[in-house]
Amino acid sequence: MLDATAKLIAVTYTGTLGTMKRTETPTDIFCQIGSVNRTEYYAAYNSGFKPEYRVTTDPVNYSGQGIIDLDLAEGTVRCDIYRTYRKSMDVLELWCVRKNAAAEQTFTLWTGDKRVVLFGAYLTGSDANERTETGKIATDSVTLVLPQSLQAYSGTTPVSYCRPKAYALLATADKATHFTIDSGSFFAMGDITPAAGSKYQDINGTYDDVYRVQAVTRRNTGKPDTEYLEVTGR
Repeated sequence: MLDATAKLIAVTYTGTLGTMKRTETPTDIFCQIGSVNRTEYYAAYNSGFKPEYRVTTDPVNYSGQGIIDLDLAEGTVRCDIYRTYRKSMDVLELWCVRKNAAAEQTFTLWTGDKRVVLFGAYLTGSDANERTETGKIATDSVTLVLPQSLQAYSGTTPVSYCRPKAYALLATADKATHFTIDSGSFFAMGDITPAAGSKYQDINGTYDDVYRVQAVTRRNTGKPDTEYLEVTGR
């Protein structure tokens, strides 16, 4: 019985580098809102998630959105959709974790000569929130999380992540719509626009919180379709 309402949120970014504008497009749906089962909760919790809600709706209502606003007795609760499950032809389950909007940040990633702006990524761990008097993160190593709801842009072109080996085999036209992360990549906090031709040394000398990529780890909450990335930088 679909006795509740919610809004699926599609997010797009438009504009030019440094002035990207975020636009949210809501879609009202009827649904049923329940709790996740114990097995799902602990599988997700052990991978760093704290899932709370299972939203059931008609599959025709869903078109890949990563965010949902739930209408609950306590008010509107915004969540990330970290897993979808087609239970039957007429039933789709959306597994949700309460969104920590304050933790989301914008990052700029360089890989080769490609500059990619990441919206909705965040740093994990307590050290990521500890800063010195100069404002710089008080740690030499950080972990950047790229959730499924991540929005990535190369210039004004939306791009999606591709593994380094697969990226190397892409045709030039396909590379324009993808990005990769390898040991030569580095990232910085914020949507920053350095001088043309700037290299890591120039950017690191000008901006705070610039990190070379040390490792990229693919993780999930126990199911193949819940995969996300953890990028370790130093």
